[in-house]
Amino acid sequence: LPISLFSSMMNLMQALLDYLPSSVSVDAAGACIALIIMIVVGLGECMKQQRGLKENQCLDTSKLPKISAQVLKQFDGKVVPRKLCSVKGRIYDVSSSPNFMPGASYACLAGADATVGLAKMSHDKKYVDNLAYQDLSDDEWKTVDGWVHYMDAKYPCVAMLEDYVRYEEKHATQNPGPECP
Repeated sequence: LPISLFSSMMNLMQALLDYLPSSVSVDAAGACIALIIMIVVGLGECMKQQRGLKENQCLDTSKLPKISAQVLKQFDGKVVPRKLCSVKGRIYDVSSSPNFMPGASYACLAGADATVGLAKMSHDKKYVDNLAYQDLSDDEWKTVDGWVHYMDAKYPCVAMLEDYVRYEEKHATQNPGPECP
């Protein structure tokens, strides 16, 4: 009798094992679920950036506060936790990015105007807070416009840099923005 009981239990165990998926099936299902989660998160981030881009591009910058380069320096994340960065006169709140924290890769751009450095694609500190906008070539301005598009998609524009606004008024470089509702 004990052998037949043992045999019955083994048959029951085998039936259960046949019902359960194999480890390969579990691994494949897990990989599919992880892929689906990554796609959903990626699409959500893309939609968030598209909303931010549209909001920033349709922003009436004349109604934004204007601050000087000197005031901007206070927002480098060292004393005041808020971090701001200016590109082509648009001041972005980059506080959400760990890249602008003290000691991080873009820390030197927090509390600064990055226009000339980004135009030249250089991390050289001589281009940080360099307000020699008139020295930029047409190709460098196209590079800056690409950076403005990137920043518009990632960070809220919260103010305008007085120095750049004066430059723009003097050189009449105001570009018409996108059509907004």
